[in-house]
Order: sequence, then structure tokens, then C-alpha cells
Amino acid sequence: MNLKQNKKGFLMSQHANTETKEKQVSDELAQHESYFVNLVAKQFSAYEGRYHEKHKKLWS
Repeated sequence: MNLKQNKKGFLMSQHANTETKEKQVSDELAQHESYFVNLVAKQFSAYEGRYHEKHKKLWS
């Protein structure tokens, strides 16, 4: 095996590792997707509630 073949093999191996890592990340995100969506929805709802309460006091 010469140097070019070795570099190519290394790059192919590195590419395969990157694809594997990307798949793992994607799987983890899919697994926890509903948790994050619910968390964001709760944060917006809480903010919205505080926003309306603040403005009720201003206009009262």
C-alpha cells in the first residue's frame, strides 16, 4: 500500500466515522424531540402569561 492509498483509506474511514456520529446525533434528537418541543412551548406560555399580566396592570 502506498501513501496515496493510505490517505484515501484514512479519509474513507474518517468519512464513515462522521456518518456514524451524525446518525447517532440524529437518533438522539429524534428520541428527545417531544421533550424539547414541550419545553419550548411551556417557556413561551409562561412568558405569554407574564406579558399579559404586566399589560393588564398598566391599563388598569
